[in-house]
Amino acid sequence: MASVVSMAAPHDSAVAHRRSEARIAWMLVLPAMILLFLFVLLPVASVIMLGFTDFELGYGKFRFVGEHPALNATCSNVAIENASW
Repeated sequence: MASVVSMAAPHDSAVAHRRSEARIAWMLVLPAMILLFLFVLLPVASVIMLGFTDFELGYGKFRFVGEHPALNATCSNVAIENASW
């Protein structure tokens, strides 16, 4: 029975050691991930979002620009005519 207890203790210690190493790894990676998000992903997402608006620098407001149903039908007919040429 003593051998069973002594076998269980190193296993728990190894698992705890792996968990602490994983926690330390995430703590080291987290600042880099935050900076990557702030300086790369957030500006790219905002540029994509602003691409669908009528934003002009200096004006406080902007609105999303969508397709009007009549414009959509006209554009599709022109596209079909151009494609068939």
